[in-house]
Amino acid sequence: MSAPICPYESEVVSAERSQKWTDELRTHAAKCTVCKEAIEVSGSLQKLVVTSPVMNPPVSYRALWLRAQLKRRQEHLSQLDRFVILAGFSAFVLALALAVLWKWELIKSWISAVSTEPGVHLSFYIVAGCAAFLWLLTEELFSRDL
Repeated sequence: MSAPICPYESEVVSAERSQKWTDELRTHAAKCTVCKEAIEVSGSLQKLVVTSPVMNPPVSYRALWLRAQLKRRQEHLSQLDRFVILAGFSAFVLALALAVLWKWELIKSWISAVSTEPGVHLSFYIVAGCAAFLWLLTEELFSRDL
């Protein structure tokens, strides 16, 4: 048993999709059972297409490989960043120490002018405070991931 065929079926489906009906097609579709079923199926398929979520294509192996290479390169740069920061910090400390040695007589006169208590040397507190600050700075810098 073969399915009934209607010569207007494709035209009726096109008219349903575009909503551009002619009077002749509208009267034919109202009488023909094949065209009625085609309109129902076409409408259901259109609703399904509109409501179905868009699926992303799967990620290719090449993209995964490139992401892994980028992540590895960023980790390597993170290690280089630590080295550069340590080198810059060391250069700063060295420059500060050289500046203090160069102007030590001036600094010593300032310290003696400020120091009022006998036996208490302000220079000890200044040096201890600078050392504690530098130690805390290096601990903070190298205790966390960059």
